[in-house]
Amino acid sequence: MCPAPRPLLRAGLTMSVLRAATVALAFGGSVLLTRTLGAEGRGTLAALIAAASIVMPFTQGGLEWLNRRFVASHPHMLFGLIRFSLGAPLLLSLVAAPAVIGWFLVYPLAHQTSVQLAIAAVAVYLMAVAPVLNGLLLGLHRTTAFMLAAAAGKLANLVGVIGLYAIGVLNPTTALATFAVAYALQAALTFAWLPPIPSSERLSACNFVWSRRHFLLQMTLHDALSLAATFCLPLLLAAHASLAEAGYFAAALTMTDAIAKTFGMLHLYGVSRLAAASAHDERAALASSLGRISLWGMAAIASAACLAAPSVIPLLLGQSFAPAVPVFRVLCLGMLATAIGDAAKTELVSGSERWTNTAPAAIQFLAVIVTAPWLVGHFGAIGAAWSLVAGIALSAGAGHVILIRAAPHRS
Repeated sequence: MCPAPRPLLRAGLTMSVLRAATVALAFGGSVLLTRTLGAEGRGTLAALIAAASIVMPFTQGGLEWLNRRFVASHPHMLFGLIRFSLGAPLLLSLVAAPAVIGWFLVYPLAHQTSVQLAIAAVAVYLMAVAPVLNGLLLGLHRTTAFMLAAAAGKLANLVGVIGLYAIGVLNPTTALATFAVAYALQAALTFAWLPPIPSSERLSACNFVWSRRHFLLQMTLHDALSLAATFCLPLLLAAHASLAEAGYFAAALTMTDAIAKTFGMLHLYGVSRLAAASAHDERAALASSLGRISLWGMAAIASAACLAAPSVIPLLLGQSFAPAVPVFRVLCLGMLATAIGDAAKTELVSGSERWTNTAPAAIQFLAVIVTAPWLVGHFGAIGAAWSLVAGIALSAGAGHVILIRAAPHRS
């Protein structure tokens, strides 16, 4: 029997347990937030966060993936990569943030305020820099510190939401501010938990980053297309359906995303492990184990979540969110397709730097923008969910086709 599954399974379980604790914190805050804001308020918050999320890949510039994949094999570049991780997103956010503000000036939300737009602009940088720094911890295989930093951010958000609710000032604006502060705390803790660097090893990473510019562009494009395919939907619902429909979709997407990220942490761990594999047979064994564990685990979780949804969602979010149940069930199919696609994506990203690696994300984006306008216009939130699932499924299939075709050429 191949020994590869055991360490992968152990790492995946460890990260999933820690992630489950993180999700529990986040979900508690999300439930309280959703029940307090109602469908329209939740839709407003979802639209603001969605706009910041769409531009996030451009403010990250592919650095999160660079840190995950290369820092373990180039530890002497850690100091330079930390500097890049702090400075590059700041400079890029000065370009991206005005785009967020411009969107809402052209397509304003009901009861939109200038304070909301200002907070969303700041959140553009914070949402980018925290994952980029956290990618360094993951690339160094410091999985516990990686998860604790994320958990601290979620805990800060939960405490903030509870505090705002207690004093009666919980609304989309204050919730967005709490969201941004939580990301700032996560970034600060991640920075503090990075290993100390002797002065003799404080080298510049400019040449190294420049040598990986094609990889950075690939991953920026990949993430931009993937996130745009997902987060354009709340904006489309808010602009062309209603804030309530955007709220139903956002509530269902938040729950499926939490479940998928809890039980899909193995893929984050897998990038650095597969990249470090010294032999083709070792990489093949690790990739095979990764795919099997992910697929069967997610199939069980998605099935259980789908069956429990009619009872659990109204209980947690209130009867006003009963329309989110069918949306959630459709998105459960997306969780399974995501698990299949992530297995191919992880192997492709860890083993090659070919431009064809971005094709699955491009296919997902094209599928969504082609189908979403009609489906959203006729079916609202459920139509948005079917559009997203179709895009994810086509992307997963494309990823495996590319992986099979590229196998003889991969390093």
